[in-house]
Amino acid sequence: MGSINRNSLCPCGSGKKYKKCCMGSAETISALAPEPESFEWEKPSQGRDQDKQIDLFIIQGHGSRNKQDYAAACDIWARAWDQLLLRLGLGMTTFDKSLPAYDGSFFLKNWTQDYCATLYNAALTDAATAKVGVSFCQGILLQFSDEDSQFLNNFKASLGEFHYLAAEAQEGEKILTDLIYDYPQCAIGYAYLADMLGAAKYNPTGDAPVDLDRAIDLLEKALAYPVEDAADFDLEKRLKGFQSDRQGN
Repeated sequence: MGSINRNSLCPCGSGKKYKKCCMGSAETISALAPEPESFEWEKPSQGRDQDKQIDLFIIQGHGSRNKQDYAAACDIWARAWDQLLLRLGLGMTTFDKSLPAYDGSFFLKNWTQDYCATLYNAALTDAATAKVGVSFCQGILLQFSDEDSQFLNNFKASLGEFHYLAAEAQEGEKILTDLIYDYPQCAIGYAYLADMLGAAKYNPTGDAPVDLDRAIDLLEKALAYPVEDAADFDLEKRLKGFQSDRQGN
């Protein structure tokens, strides 16, 4: 991580200056340093103090994520996201345009997707985190509205998924149905909606019963269309799995 200025914020996240907190504590600094096998620095930092603080939050979050402590990683990364929101302007509608707000050691486009995946893992057992996921995806789609369609569609699909996990099935189904309508040639909308309809884990409160018939019909329509990237989303494997579940019932 290199040397830390004694007057910089302490990397432990306390909010105190380094000289008045963990200066001299090798254990603290080594605990925050990234493990070589876990992830790599992705680009050189410009060295601004405000970017370094976000970098440290991202590093700490990766440490928790690598230990599969997804809730802790989400809590830490929420702090990084909150700081970024304070800097992102209305015209920063792509990640390239956001460089004046953050030009640290990580590619924001990659990190936002890591954060989304980590929120999903935490939301599987915590509806409150699912609502955080809804807010995060909405924020990404609003802020980076001019990003490439694949990126935006991934976040739209995740938004629908988080609505389901937050026991908001109607909202989730509408988002995914709209995604299919707008991009009928892409498999992602079909795959996500079929999972929401056919897998019990996406119905935590029982208000939207599993509907294997609809899930199977949706995947059969996607394969008959045919969508362009069925193999990327394992549509045939999904279909066979739901058909097997229906036979078992």
